[in-house]
Amino acid sequence: MPGFASRGGTRAAAGDPRFKDFIKACLKVWNDEFCETLPPIFSWDNTRIHGNYRDEADGWGSLGIDTETHTQLPPYSPDMHSVIEPSHARLMHEMQQFINNREGGPGDSLEPYTESLGELFQATITPEWAKATTHRLFIDVLPAILQANGDYPPKKYR
Repeated sequence: MPGFASRGGTRAAAGDPRFKDFIKACLKVWNDEFCETLPPIFSWDNTRIHGNYRDEADGWGSLGIDTETHTQLPPYSPDMHSVIEPSHARLMHEMQQFINNREGGPGDSLEPYTESLGELFQATITPEWAKATTHRLFIDVLPAILQANGDYPPKKYR
């Protein structure tokens, strides 16, 4: 998917057909492989670039993207990603140590790496960890976003 890259990358503008083609491809996979009767929920992090689903000029309605199928959450907020970022950082730190301590050779396969990642995930991302990580998100952050009608909440809740 085209997106912003700091070194000479591309950006998919609101009218960029590549972004809409990507959404169409996602919908096709959803309808073919999952369930046509349950609409997917769409969200993208930057409406200034990808377009606002409420703007009829963008034509998102023709793809079935409307107030029922697009989230009302603010664009990118690190606190809304507070479950993903710590888990990623924790797993990647452990994997980096595993890779740095491994002496692989020309015949080294991917299997030991994927097995190690699976073991790390099972040992690290436990139900207890998830509950502790999501507690603030569900108790403080999400209610504040809802109170702000889907906009950014006050700073103390971010």
